[in-house]
Amino acid sequence: MKRIASFVYMWAIASLLRFPQVSRAQIPASFFGIHISNPGGFPLKVKDANFRNLGSGQAWWRLNTCNAPHTSADCKSNPAANSSFNFGTLDAILTEIKTAGVNDILFTLANTPAWAASYTPPRGTCTVPPASCILPPDINPDGSGANAIWDNWVEHIAAHVNDPTWLENHAHIKYWEPWNEIFQDPLTGNDGGNASIIATYAQNLRLIEDTRCLILGVGTIHNYPSAGSSTACSTYLTALGYTAIDHNANIVLSSQEAPYSGSFFLNIAQNYLYCNHSPKNDNGSSTTCTWSGGLNWLANAVDIMNWHMYVSSEEPEADLPAGSTNNWIQRIKAILAPADRLKPLWNGEGSCAGPGPIWNDNYSRAGFVLRYMALLWSSNVTESMWYMYNANCPLFNSFSKTLMPAGKAWNSSYNWLVGSTPPNTPFCSNAGTVWTCPLVEANGKPAELVWDSQYGPGGTTAPTNCSTASEPTICGSTTYTVPALYSADWIDMDGMSHPYSSTVTIGAVPILLEGS
Repeated sequence: MKRIASFVYMWAIASLLRFPQVSRAQIPASFFGIHISNPGGFPLKVKDANFRNLGSGQAWWRLNTCNAPHTSADCKSNPAANSSFNFGTLDAILTEIKTAGVNDILFTLANTPAWAASYTPPRGTCTVPPASCILPPDINPDGSGANAIWDNWVEHIAAHVNDPTWLENHAHIKYWEPWNEIFQDPLTGNDGGNASIIATYAQNLRLIEDTRCLILGVGTIHNYPSAGSSTACSTYLTALGYTAIDHNANIVLSSQEAPYSGSFFLNIAQNYLYCNHSPKNDNGSSTTCTWSGGLNWLANAVDIMNWHMYVSSEEPEADLPAGSTNNWIQRIKAILAPADRLKPLWNGEGSCAGPGPIWNDNYSRAGFVLRYMALLWSSNVTESMWYMYNANCPLFNSFSKTLMPAGKAWNSSYNWLVGSTPPNTPFCSNAGTVWTCPLVEANGKPAELVWDSQYGPGGTTAPTNCSTASEPTICGSTTYTVPALYSADWIDMDGMSHPYSSTVTIGAVPILLEGS
């Protein structure tokens, strides 16, 4: 017993010497979230513990209908009495997710049904179905109005998915995001693409505050019943005859865009949260952004900060780590008020997809998965939603019904990270282009991810296409001396274990070194 105690003591000392900055946050399974394109191919062939609905098409425009004999005018005038709900496909998906052991997922409420839109815009105005970016007519540009069409939608879906009997067989929606990618808005700063929403700052505020009130039963509704006035949530619910549905739910910030170029997207986010950046004219020559000077109404109505972090034309090492070339996370945190820096930071949508991608071959994408997930956690991103399982930057091929190399790497990343404890803050660090991420695995073994970013897409050294490498599961030729702590074995991206060697070859695709 004394010898065992002595060994444990010496190992602890060695660990402290190697890991001087102690951080005991264990990586949860929920860090690995996913989008699924219909048909999703359940059960999934990858491990995950969170889900976001938008990729599946199960959104407002598809679930809330206006059926004959009612007309659009009927449903607009009295949505609670005349509009209908079709939850069948969503229920089937949430049953599959529950069966897979996943719960507490994210739902985005966005995308107006055609019948509910205040007008039909020209074709191509909205990013998805024709009128999906147009708000209903009962919410005014200054945020006033009944907003009954939106409230009816939120009330019905939240009540449906919180029925105790229903929850026995369906995944619970704990996280609610009012809208998707609000930066794609010509009123507040559209970057040239189709619109995700056409709404003033005040209208966005109203959507979020109504959602928080209806689901959690807390907060204030500003600009109701008229512009400049405010109403306590309890009063609002009483007037509508509604009851709060889930006091433990969280409201997620309607998704913002990573700061790809200059400060364009950050400026929009600053106004959305705090109204503290000019210009902010969203209503002709005036603005509806009236919560500057520390009022922070919109920021106060959300529990989770939410950005979309696609890495398409460079390496993730250029975007995510503190002090990196593009320094996304630090730039995001720099615009946040102190209270909001303490809130969880999510990557609500991201992968290697996007305009002008360099991640074109299977094994480069596999390496990307492993590096991206490690660097997101290292950057204090606490949940990430991969876009997506079977499209864009896919993990699974729906046509051949096979798991792609990126999907194998995803499963390895899940196995390596979930339940492990990174002793260092930040998790990952570099010496030149060599990156290491030490951790203590869930089974107590010391381990370390290691790779060399000079290879692969965006790197400076061949092979830049990992699938052409002599060993694509490594994609590089750097000799790395294995620290004595990791003298058990090493594991490749496919999950294959290899005998210990005092030196290993590393490249763009990370490997995991393990100790005893």
